[in-house]
Amino acid sequence: MGETSSAVEALKKEQPDEHVVPNRPKRHYRTTSNEDRRKIIQCARIGKDLVSVAKNLGINLKTCRAIAATDREVALKRGFAKRKFTDEYVKHLRFVLDENPYFTLMQLKTRMEADMPENTISISSIDRLLDGYCYSRKKLATPPEDQDLSGVQGDQAEYVHWLEGDGVSKLKIYISETNLNIWCSKSFGKSKVQVPCVRAHPSSRGANLDVVVGTSVGGIIEYECYPRFTTGQFVEFLEKCSRKIYLERPGVEVVFIFANTPIHKRASEAKLREGHAFKYLSPCSQFFDPIEEVFRQFNAAIKTWLSDNNTLISSAPDGCTMKDHRYKVLRYLYDITLQNASPLNDVDFDPHFLTFIDSVLNPV
Repeated sequence: MGETSSAVEALKKEQPDEHVVPNRPKRHYRTTSNEDRRKIIQCARIGKDLVSVAKNLGINLKTCRAIAATDREVALKRGFAKRKFTDEYVKHLRFVLDENPYFTLMQLKTRMEADMPENTISISSIDRLLDGYCYSRKKLATPPEDQDLSGVQGDQAEYVHWLEGDGVSKLKIYISETNLNIWCSKSFGKSKVQVPCVRAHPSSRGANLDVVVGTSVGGIIEYECYPRFTTGQFVEFLEKCSRKIYLERPGVEVVFIFANTPIHKRASEAKLREGHAFKYLSPCSQFFDPIEEVFRQFNAAIKTWLSDNNTLISSAPDGCTMKDHRYKVLRYLYDITLQNASPLNDVDFDPHFLTFIDSVLNPV
């Protein structure tokens, strides 16, 4: 009995368990050298058959095709994020983004490879890095480059002190201008799959219509429109506003306020009535100009009308050119829209810019 059991155990040892992995030598996977990569890329660029290339080099065909798809003669360095993105690399990347926030990922990759050629990084790696540092795409704002200069901030503070001091007892009339083109249309539409969304339009889009407005806390004082607004017309408009205010409210001290732009440089030539003066807004202070609210609602009202009546401007009547027809439409919209514009409502006039006073007097 004992001899039989010992024989069975010896037989089991001779027959290995099917679930036991045999002790095979470890296989070392081959790494494609840069020389072979260069040959593959060069053959792929001239259109040579990759099957014969892979056979001659002794490389797997799938690997050969993957290398050809990258079109990169030198392989990327292997490593994790800390090895690729050193502190110096990240610092320079953030500097480039602060300097050029409009860069795309491809432009950013090209710039970084030019500045730091020793680090080769893919677009997806840069995308993940930006996501990790909480960078996201957003609408690009374009403030003046000298907005935060000490001299500009000093001029803004000086204007605020005048506004809270001598400006309180004076009637302030803000004058500004805007322009509008008849070609206001939506940017998106609908069409069938794989068919472009197209809308034909005449080649002539018409000239702009320049609108100049003078308004105060009591509402719009005067407004005019011109095919092209000039400095001489601004002087005439300023004198017209002065005459109208002098007849309606004699003896009241009036200050006409407008931006310090080239078209307003001849304001000193205007013959203002007694007790009337003008004052330039401080540089980069468009937030102190409540008239911008008038223009926003004026332009929005016209775009809404054009969206609802788009067919009226797609063709001109007989005997009228497209340019003249669209200019007449603009004049009509100007008359019906601006006359009814009253967005300031007396109450919202001063609070519009009073909220900016604290930030001007206490800059960060």
